[in-house]
Amino acid sequence: MEKRNFFFKVENDALQLRIPGKIYPLEAALSATYFFIDDFYIFLAPDGPAGVIVELKPKKKMSKARLDAAAGEFFNSLLAETLRLNMNETNKKFREKLLEQALASALSPAKPSDPDGPLGPSPACDETLELELDAELKLIIERTKDASYTDDPLGICVPFGTAAPAKTAAKSAKPKPAAKRAPRRK
Repeated sequence: MEKRNFFFKVENDALQLRIPGKIYPLEAALSATYFFIDDFYIFLAPDGPAGVIVELKPKKKMSKARLDAAAGEFFNSLLAETLRLNMNETNKKFREKLLEQALASALSPAKPSDPDGPLGPSPACDETLELELDAELKLIIERTKDASYTDDPLGICVPFGTAAPAKTAAKSAKPKPAAKRAPRRK
């Protein structure tokens, strides 16, 4: 393939773009082409050891001025993708460390706070509170050991679509009007 000295040209109703690999990484070129997939058929060809030729063939007829504008948009996208890749590489260690710390804190058991710290002792450190909670839990277990899942002491188990029995005359006197809904958009 002969060496081409252009960045873009319009030829045979298609836009050809030469992407120098020394300036733009291949991954950035591939990412930039994605933004043009709706309006163009995209063809790629190697250009030297690291470069690539991108041909954008419009799916619908386009004027030369529109193709020239698409070339500018493509190189703007290419630059944005190159900068995104550079920022990702620059921040890679920071992101990895942040994720490592987040996962480590989520997986490690909770540590009781320092009793002499600025927030004082945590409830987990207070032994009397633990004893009170244990006693309360034992009491709840004792009261509910003979209970069944079918019991309904509060009267809240009502089949869907049936009205709950009125507890007082005030509540059953007059139903509230239904709230008006905004019309649906189509």
